[in-house]
Amino acid sequence: MIYILGYMGLVPFILLPVLFGLTHSQASFHFIMSFLIYSAGIALFMAGAVWGRCVDRTVPEKRSLVASNVITLGVIALGLFVFYSPMVLLIGIGLAHGLNLYFEPKRDHPRYLKLRFILTGVVLTAHLCMLALIVI
Repeated sequence: MIYILGYMGLVPFILLPVLFGLTHSQASFHFIMSFLIYSAGIALFMAGAVWGRCVDRTVPEKRSLVASNVITLGVIALGLFVFYSPMVLLIGIGLAHGLNLYFEPKRDHPRYLKLRFILTGVVLTAHLCMLALIVI
């Protein structure tokens, strides 16, 4: 079930850039905003997951605990103060996804780690595609 839900979560990351690229009307604004809101929500969710995995350990990784909170506050700050620049939001939230993967507590579950790399890779690729579509 984890794998199905993980891959299903990629649908908006794939669909919204395609829709944004195909439309050249006011609807395109809604596609990019939907992408940014969805991506920020997932980044915040994953930062919370990192925090949760840390506190479940007998000796929590302090670096990952702090990083999960900094990532959360950073994404919220981006949303509050940079809402007028979709390019900065795309880059910042994309970095948050990468940092979430980097600070993910290490554990003996190679299939899950492979899933996280695939999912994060697709998310970062979607961010780069959306960035390219904005610039073009």
